[in-house]
Amino acid sequence: MSGNNESLIGIGELFSRTWDVFKRRWLTLLVIFILGFILTFAAIGLPIAGAAWLDMPGISAVGIVTGFIVVFWYMAAFVFAVTNEQLGVFAAFGASWRRILSFTWLATVFGFIVMGGFMLLIIPGIIFGVWFYFSMFILAAEDERGMAAMLKSKAYIEGYWWAVFLRLFLLFFLVPLGLNLAISLLVWFISELTGDPIITMVIMVILAIPVLLFTLFSMLATYLIYDDLRTIKKNIAFKATTGTKTKWLIVALLGYAWLPITVMVYGAKKLVGELIPFDDFNFEMGTGLPDIKTTPKAESPTKDSQPRQTPATPEVSPAASGSMVLINGGCFQMGDVFGDGGSDERPAHKVCLNDFWLDAKEVSQGDYEQATGSNPSRFKADNKPVTNVTWLQARGYCARAGKRLPAEAEWEFAARAGGKDSRWSGTSEVEKLADYAWHDRSYSGGPHAIGLKKPNALGLYDMTGNVWEMVADRYHSRYYASSPEENPKGPKTGDARVMRGGAWFTQPADQLRTTVRYITREDKADDSIGFRCAK
Repeated sequence: MSGNNESLIGIGELFSRTWDVFKRRWLTLLVIFILGFILTFAAIGLPIAGAAWLDMPGISAVGIVTGFIVVFWYMAAFVFAVTNEQLGVFAAFGASWRRILSFTWLATVFGFIVMGGFMLLIIPGIIFGVWFYFSMFILAAEDERGMAAMLKSKAYIEGYWWAVFLRLFLLFFLVPLGLNLAISLLVWFISELTGDPIITMVIMVILAIPVLLFTLFSMLATYLIYDDLRTIKKNIAFKATTGTKTKWLIVALLGYAWLPITVMVYGAKKLVGELIPFDDFNFEMGTGLPDIKTTPKAESPTKDSQPRQTPATPEVSPAASGSMVLINGGCFQMGDVFGDGGSDERPAHKVCLNDFWLDAKEVSQGDYEQATGSNPSRFKADNKPVTNVTWLQARGYCARAGKRLPAEAEWEFAARAGGKDSRWSGTSEVEKLADYAWHDRSYSGGPHAIGLKKPNALGLYDMTGNVWEMVADRYHSRYYASSPEENPKGPKTGDARVMRGGAWFTQPADQLRTTVRYITREDKADDSIGFRCAK
């Protein structure tokens, strides 16, 4: 999904926003850091001391193992506390303990691949480190794990690699370097002035505090970078296939193989001299920097392997998919009316619409095939919504029928049954959501037949869940701040388009809200994206 038409958060704004969060969270993060240090020291030191006291060296191995576990535990607690301001110290440790295996596996795979990249002549390691850096935040905030989290981090960063690299370079190299140089000069000056090693040591400990605090500051800043990328990209159609994961592991293995091969070849050259001229070998490794203009490739949201299609009782829709509902126009507050939405849902603003018609249901595969002669959907059934069509194809289908894609404002107005404060289409009670929407993350069978769930108060089916629905508007994360009041049509420029409503696998439920906005490209097709028409 493309976000290249939007710039990443500026350095000044990044430091300003981080400072605001830092003032609220520094003490919690500092306590986690100190507790982690104490627990690690105890986990490693006590078994080693016991081994020495009991003269049983094998016990020291227990200390090493428990030490690694504790390190990953408190590192995960630190990440959870950074990503969620509501977590206190013990809540962060509790959340991290529940994800300790996932975090340990992620850290292991991350280190394995990045180190393998560094062995491929260093530059790939830097590229991989930036690409996969936000995977720990994705694990904590989005519950994507292992290679899936790493590849999602890469998808967020694609198109912004240089911008992210420069910010990380500033936060983790330039500023710390400046701080350490200043501290070293000050310590040297005090040492020369007093000549007392104890005073010098005390001053060194005191001056180390700003370095530690800036480390906490840097972690908060990098989370804000990730959060800004997530807002820009809105990457929901994502899949980490077995093949993709295997490819990255092979790349890392090439790095580990490169070093011993180089040593062996160099050793062979030393042994046989000119008989094996090392300079004649052509070891070309892919070390080019990523193209910052590349549009990120959207991934499919389904499982790694395609589900086996087995005969089942067909789902029968209660009404024809081509029927339309008259939506009486009016004014409403569009956007984050509940106060808990994303930044691109704000500000909530007044919108007034004329009357319009809207398909009662998503366009079915049967209707699409009858009109176009083709059915690109992977999960085929005439009464399921058509998917794997691009925005351009959807617009063409609607135009052929004398219709159009709905405006984003029209879609939200209709989903909210005339602009009511409905958290989901048909209900605001999460306990009743399953009556109106398909949204089971564990289900891998694709979209369901249209119209099997309850309609909202206007008679519209599947406005929440089943498949994402493309609308006419272009996407911009800050469009609501300047949106016109009368019949808004979206930004006039940009490649990204808006889609609404969520899909059959979308979780958690707040990602299905009627005000949630996601993006797609005009030329992108996906198993989870469909549409309905308006006029």
